[in-house]
Amino acid sequence: MSFSPQELALKAQLDHTGVPAEVGARIAKQSGLGAARAVRVLHAVLGLSVEEITAVVRREYARWEPSGREEDVGFENITMDAPPVPAWAGVPMRRANFEVADSMIEFGQDGRWYDLHNAFDFTSLTYDVTARTLRLSWVRSPRYGSSEDPATLELRFNDVDYLVVHPRDPDMPPDEDLTLEHVGYLSPDLLGQAEWFVNDVLIRTYDHPVEQYPMLIAFHGGQRVVVHAREISLHVGDSGEGA
Repeated sequence: MSFSPQELALKAQLDHTGVPAEVGARIAKQSGLGAARAVRVLHAVLGLSVEEITAVVRREYARWEPSGREEDVGFENITMDAPPVPAWAGVPMRRANFEVADSMIEFGQDGRWYDLHNAFDFTSLTYDVTARTLRLSWVRSPRYGSSEDPATLELRFNDVDYLVVHPRDPDMPPDEDLTLEHVGYLSPDLLGQAEWFVNDVLIRTYDHPVEQYPMLIAFHGGQRVVVHAREISLHVGDSGEGA
């Protein structure tokens, strides 16, 4: 979706503010933006549906322009570019041998649960282009891990269809990269939007068909890994060659 300079200025003003839709609509009106263009910008900034944003803008703009002039409420002129549908969309990601807890920071296997947020430190990301495999590796934390925890954990993605690694926050200390923030699943509709970094739009494992969505692995240092693969497996042990 492309924006005019005026729309980009409003988007920059509202990005990452968490402003309510009603307030955003009023700001758009005050900036001189027409209703249709306000819907485009607020949809991109807030991540709400076009229908929700349209209803809010229609209501707020009507308060400013009771006459309902065509140039201010020309909602029939709203055009939204439909995002391309990835070839892998709808293809399940099979979790071969583990579960993701509702806490979104723990993995379970064979009756045991591993707390990757507290008990393990992230060490590496390795992607084999030829084999299309991704490996994310952790070691037991010397500070917070227990002697009962395994020395290593490795998450393996086979037949990777989609992989994006978003940069860390340069203002965060380097040791924050060791800590997993959460694991979730991201709707393919949001892949081209930056707003989910702030809003953390996660689809929980217990109420959505997450197997069809890319996995999002977020770290305290700001780095985000988004990946879709045909199969994911958890390997536990001193060398990552466990079950």
